[in-house]
Amino acid sequence: MSFLIAAITQGLLWSIMSLGIYVTYRILRQADLTAEGTFVLGASVVARLISDGFVSPLVATIIALATGLVAGLITALLYTKLKISALLAGILTMTALYSINLKIMGQANISLLNPQTLTINSIFTELMNLLGVDKNIAAGLIGLAFVIATVLLLWWFLQTEIGLALRAAGQNPKMTRALGINPQKMEIIGFMISNALIALSSSLVAQYNGFADISMGIATIASGLASVIIGEALFGRRSIIQNLIAVV
Repeated sequence: MSFLIAAITQGLLWSIMSLGIYVTYRILRQADLTAEGTFVLGASVVARLISDGFVSPLVATIIALATGLVAGLITALLYTKLKISALLAGILTMTALYSINLKIMGQANISLLNPQTLTINSIFTELMNLLGVDKNIAAGLIGLAFVIATVLLLWWFLQTEIGLALRAAGQNPKMTRALGINPQKMEIIGFMISNALIALSSSLVAQYNGFADISMGIATIASGLASVIIGEALFGRRSIIQNLIAVV
């Protein structure tokens, strides 16, 4: 049972990454390979901050999310301003991030087994333990809370004026431009949101696994695309909220 709970928890934390892939792949109609670099970036930032004791795990997670925003911005600028194809722009950023991630960690991997993290030995898990909840289940509940919050926020955002413009820019950029919306700005927003979610996912995965590794981002894009495609095939894609739940 403990292995099953651990597997479900891992799946919940990784599903946030898949939601980030969904934003670029389904909404913007772009395959963003930045994901493989951003996934390591979020983990490396949170691992360095927590292991060195600079900030609390929650603040470290927020900072990791912010670095994902920056990575997405760089890819978006390469794509929209320098007119580099989205695929190549993602590869360029992903390759550059390899060196940056190594510089941040200072080595190939960082252990987080002893420091306090959001999912292990945190205030939340200790409180649940006092209530008689097993540590593995407590970590899973924290992961579930993050997933639910991400799905609801993304669902709300995609129904706002900016969210609708973002969806329109992915569906028909020419018509979007005719309506007075700058599709490039929408694409920049989409890439930033996508990579922020990917960095958030990896920061939580690193805290749950107890380490960050330079190679943990390999095949991230494949896992995310598989989640999107298989989820839609099994549960359909009739509405935005159904799409988001299907990906999870």
